Amino acid sequence: MSNSNSSNTPIRANTVIIGSGFGGSVAALRLCQQLENTNERVVLLERGKDWWGNLTGKGSQAKSDAEPLPPFCNYRQPDGRAAWMATEEPFGTPVGDITLGLNDIPLNFNDGEFAKRPVKKYPGLVETIEAENMTVWVGAGLGGTSQVYNTIFQKPSKDAFNLAFRDPENQSTKLLSYDEIADQYDVVESVMKPKTMIDTALDTDATLQFNQVTSAQIDQSNIQTEMASLSENANDNPISIAASPDYLSTRVFLEQAQKLQANKQKYDLASVEPKFSTLALDWSVVANEVSGSMLPSATIGEMWYGMNSYHEVDKCSGKTFYGIKKSLDQNYLAQAKATDQLDIECLSEVTSINRIAKGGKGEFVYRIAVNKINEADVDAPQQIIYEADNVIMSAGSMHTARLLLESSNSPSLTDVTNTGLPELSHYVGKFWGQNGDLFATQFCNQDVRPANGGPGSAECDFLFGDKGQQPRAYLEENHASPFTKMVVYPVWYEETVSIQNTLMMGVCRETAPGQFVKQCDGTFGLSYPQTLEIDGKYEGGMGDSINTALKTLNAWKETNTANLSEDDQRKLARFKGYRGPLHCSNNTQRTLVANSDVENEHFDVAYGMTPHPLGGCVLGKACNDYGALKDAKGAVIPGLYVVDGSLIPGSTGACTPAWTIAAVAEHCMAEIAPEIKQKITY
Repeated sequence: MSNSNSSNTPIRANTVIIGSGFGGSVAALRLCQQLENTNERVVLLERGKDWWGNLTGKGSQAKSDAEPLPPFCNYRQPDGRAAWMATEEPFGTPVGDITLGLNDIPLNFNDGEFAKRPVKKYPGLVETIEAENMTVWVGAGLGGTSQVYNTIFQKPSKDAFNLAFRDPENQSTKLLSYDEIADQYDVVESVMKPKTMIDTALDTDATLQFNQVTSAQIDQSNIQTEMASLSENANDNPISIAASPDYLSTRVFLEQAQKLQANKQKYDLASVEPKFSTLALDWSVVANEVSGSMLPSATIGEMWYGMNSYHEVDKCSGKTFYGIKKSLDQNYLAQAKATDQLDIECLSEVTSINRIAKGGKGEFVYRIAVNKINEADVDAPQQIIYEADNVIMSAGSMHTARLLLESSNSPSLTDVTNTGLPELSHYVGKFWGQNGDLFATQFCNQDVRPANGGPGSAECDFLFGDKGQQPRAYLEENHASPFTKMVVYPVWYEETVSIQNTLMMGVCRETAPGQFVKQCDGTFGLSYPQTLEIDGKYEGGMGDSINTALKTLNAWKETNTANLSEDDQRKLARFKGYRGPLHCSNNTQRTLVANSDVENEHFDVAYGMTPHPLGGCVLGKACNDYGALKDAKGAVIPGLYVVDGSLIPGSTGACTPAWTIAAVAEHCMAEIAPEIKQKITY
């Protein structure tokens, strides 16, 4: 760390919020609303960039005022913008002989070698964290993971939520009940406005409309009619996104899910519910991609490195434009900024938090050390100090607990005889989980390529067991999650016409077995237990989620390969050399569902990786019931709060976490914001 440009005078604020993901953005809006028309400032520190520049004016440079330059790189041509402070891209690209036709061999990571291409070190979008038995991906940028995620907004059922939010030490009690938070889901929905591709009729241009298409209407005859209409009169007739060539994989997935739905009793399934996914994105932009009037990004599987499709609000100046994703800089943060109480500081990476005595009455103030990143010279940051009465930790599950533990175990900035923070609750750093995530790759007996429509646009919910059986009883008896969700997951490199990728999630008996432990260099890193195969079942780690996934995938396979035609059998036989899923890191594990009736019709399951880290400062354990952090004696530490996915004990009930993290943040800020305002003295 360079100190040559250090400032000795702290920058003062009432509250510093560290991180701008779903927790930090909710915290910023609700606190700014509470402090509106006061002289108290809220500072939001974000380590990443304001990629679009709409809130700070410091986004990517434009070619000209009238022709804005999309800010992101892409999977096909990654550069430093892809990776957070790394010298290789977060994911990878196929290597080897790619001269054969797409129908000759499976051309994808699963059938050969892959390589991460070198990139210039830069404060890019995706950080890859290699931990013990786990690889974790997190976002970096204003809006946090909302800039890089698949935009899928999922809300768990009441039973799934309550199963996930059990106390890890006393599983007969809940840390938070669904009834306590149900209304907050509605609050978040009113701000984010997520929709499916068939929710609303949109008129984007005079030549392009968005038809309403219900799940019941997505049958083969209607699809063929829609496709014929598209090819013959693309510029004249209304276009249904759901029936476009880009979403062939969506239609195949729903059709196959409906076959399993009709045969669910055969597989111990209480319910099978296929549906279109609810996404927080601008479907009118997708429609423009489908029509060819806008740069394709979502429809070709772009996601983690950002989506460059955008909607220009003012084509004359080109200064107001937004990406396809309804990222947090477009809603929560924009509304917070409009209160005139919020200062946003990007490229500001927090290195430590210190509690400093103030006066002689036992009062304290917090000093936060920040490395201000220089894009032109990333290895020579400037140190800046902020001072605040309150700190809200929203750095995400991989960084909130780590920062707190490191600050509590390192010398204070002002007095090396003391640590930066008091001794914290022994629960800080405990109960980390990865949401029961795994990735499954299947051969379909129908073509789903070359189109790859994205982001993920269809899903299916599965409930195992008898309808009268309690979910926890099923979990304990079967060592398998009663709930699982399968989501179509676009992956751009999958060129083989009959491969489908899915993300699956479940709830385990131990939803959060991971913890942050001290490393040799004094930092804290994640440790996650191994998942073991014992007598054909998976135990420990995320074994319960895997067991349910295998059962689900085998049922799906058996249903959709029954009575195959000779043509379909020949199609499946082409892929005899298929070898399984992408290895994202050395600690990634995988398992193969054994072939049964049809040669080479199988699923591969990859686990040991997640984009959904949760826990580390769990509600009701490391924090009180609304996110106030506790010390070693169990007392609340005044002015120090946690509002992000760290509060959640490892699972959001077989769903993607974004909606739940935001709802929990709303729940907490309903108490925290008034508490902070009440402490103000004039």
